[in-house]
Amino acid sequence: MHTLREERPFDAGKWLEALDRKERGMEPFSREEWDQILGHHEAVADIPASLFAADLIAAYPEAKVILSVRDADRWQKSVAETIMTHFSLGTRLLAWLD
Repeated sequence: MHTLREERPFDAGKWLEALDRKERGMEPFSREEWDQILGHHEAVADIPASLFAADLIAAYPEAKVILSVRDADRWQKSVAETIMTHFSLGTRLLAWLD
C-alpha cells in the first residue's frame, strides 16, 4: 500500500479495474495486465496485492508463495492497534459499515 500511495499513485486506476472485474465475476487480469502494475517489482505483500492472491498465483505460476495464517481475533487486534490508527474515525466507520 505504501508503494501505491507514495510512489505509484498512477497505478490506482489499474488496481481499481482489477477489483471491479473481481467483484463482477469477470475474467481476471492477464499476466500482461498484471505486469503493467507489478512488472517492476520482485515481490508483493499486503494490500492491495493480497486481495488477488489466487489471480496472481495463476498469472505467475513460477512465483514462490508464502502463506501466513494467523488467529483472526489476534490479527484484528493487531490491525486495530497499528494500521487503523492512521485512518480517521469517519473512514473507519465507513469501512465497518461496508
